[in-house]
Amino acid sequence: MVMEEVQNMDFAEVTWQAPEFIQHQKGIGWYFVLGGITAVLALASYWATDGDIFASASIVVALIVLASFAARAAKDRTYSIDEDGVYIDDKLHPYGEMQSFSIVHDGAQESIYLLPAKRFAAPLSLYVPVEKGEEVISVLEQYLPYDERDVSFVEILMNRLKF
Repeated sequence: MVMEEVQNMDFAEVTWQAPEFIQHQKGIGWYFVLGGITAVLALASYWATDGDIFASASIVVALIVLASFAARAAKDRTYSIDEDGVYIDDKLHPYGEMQSFSIVHDGAQESIYLLPAKRFAAPLSLYVPVEKGEEVISVLEQYLPYDERDVSFVEILMNRLKF
């Protein structure tokens, strides 16, 4: 892991590299189960809509897209936090766009969850190596309030489904 820290009075910067999401290994059985679920949902939709092919085809297409996202490998990203905000690769997410931050304990992995200030904006999840966690939190505490947050039902479900 790459980490640089600069300390000047009230200024601190922390930089590290981590994957963009937790990669779960999925065997061929996972995809067969997804195919079976797709077939059942498509047939149930066909039956429930009195033969509407469009609804069944939409389910098949949606689950094909889901499978392609599930097969995608996690890319390593460079994260940096300083007085301007959070950088993911070279894209700045200013603190003004964020409401608070939380530490999420998801099994053995911990991540930092940045809650957006805008209602429909996407939250940011930062996977931080254990050895960098305290430094990242100390910088974030200077700019954002800490908010206690539990792992949501959707996150638990996605973890169980190995997505």
